[in-house]
Amino acid sequence: MPHLTLYHVLIRFFENAESGLNRPPSGYIWKENNSIEGDLPGILKRLDYLKDIGVNALWLSPLHPCRTTHGYDVENYFDLDPYQVPGRSREERLHWFQDFIRRCHQVGIRVLMDLVLNHVSHRFSDPHSRARLVGATNRQEREWSHTFRFFHKTCPRTEEYLLHVGEFWLQQGVDGFRLDYVLGRSRAFWKRFNTRMRKINPACITIGEAWETRKSLQKELKALYQHASFRRGRSFNGVFDFAWQKVLREALTGHRSMRDLLLVMQEQSRVQAGDFHPVAFLENHDMRRLMDWPGMNPRLFLAAMTLFLTHPASICLEYGTELMLQGDAKIRKKEESGRVPMPWNQALGPRGQTFAHMMRIRNQSRALKHGTRRLLYASDSQLFWEQSSDQDGFLVLVSRETFRLSTTLGRDLFSGQVFEAGMEIPAGG
Repeated sequence: MPHLTLYHVLIRFFENAESGLNRPPSGYIWKENNSIEGDLPGILKRLDYLKDIGVNALWLSPLHPCRTTHGYDVENYFDLDPYQVPGRSREERLHWFQDFIRRCHQVGIRVLMDLVLNHVSHRFSDPHSRARLVGATNRQEREWSHTFRFFHKTCPRTEEYLLHVGEFWLQQGVDGFRLDYVLGRSRAFWKRFNTRMRKINPACITIGEAWETRKSLQKELKALYQHASFRRGRSFNGVFDFAWQKVLREALTGHRSMRDLLLVMQEQSRVQAGDFHPVAFLENHDMRRLMDWPGMNPRLFLAAMTLFLTHPASICLEYGTELMLQGDAKIRKKEESGRVPMPWNQALGPRGQTFAHMMRIRNQSRALKHGTRRLLYASDSQLFWEQSSDQDGFLVLVSRETFRLSTTLGRDLFSGQVFEAGMEIPAGG
């Protein structure tokens, strides 16, 4: 897999460019108050911004007809939502989407579609489908059974239908898929899925979401090992690294030792090989924003961003992460509180420019994107390592506590500040 700087657009919250596409309130079964009725023309409007901050791939939230603002309640796999994509007919919408992909490619941005192959809306309808739908089969599915129906786990007709869904969208020009809740289908299915997709596009990118909301760290690491261990079977190019995200957050806010974070970083390096990447991220659409976690502050967020931007593999930004975006404290469900409008006044101001500068540094450095790490020091509150390649190298220091330098480190790569012996350094990275 190429090294991706993936950017997740939760479309309804990103940018509204065509008010004529707005869905009437009566058309929703679940409408989140912070939705701004964003649409795909809104993404085209902001392509220059995305390119400027170093994005080279978009992960688009589900685009199929639905009745929610999040879009995961698919009603028809072979059409596009008429309230997100322009066009009076299916054919017009597909043509518009193909042109959207072409325009993204013109600026060097791949397009990954969010594909949901575990469940569908109760309103799902496809007269040509022979897929078998059943009730919830585990705890996580039962939590969502009021919204979704679920595909049978082993029925051959069902699996063939789902394979055809992926093939259809590759034929429309998408570069690959973010695959929702891959634990809902067997590893054997995902091997077949990836084999079939690569017959259409050998460069197809597949990134799996292998996550259960109540997993322990040990189970998160086990899931990472399992998906990495059969990478030679071409199941996924990568999976989102929930273990890294969880431990990073807890280590920076004082709930874990930084040595635990070091362990996970070492495991990342161990499983990464060739076509398989553990994809680092700081937050996603099913979590509260990083700044909203107890104990987090701007200096610690900077430390998190340092760890993120020095991750020597693919990374994924949730929309607004680059702006230190905070969620809505009034939302009762914390996992939905991060779904807030993209603050374009900040994105186009100094904060957005600062992140763009940091991303340009990352993208110009072989060490930051592809380098190897050599540990220099680790404690419960600090990590210090050298990160280098055959072309360049850096020292990386992350601390959750204020400390005094005992030696001169030189100029900070991102801020330009010179760090000399004797200086008192606040928490950060």
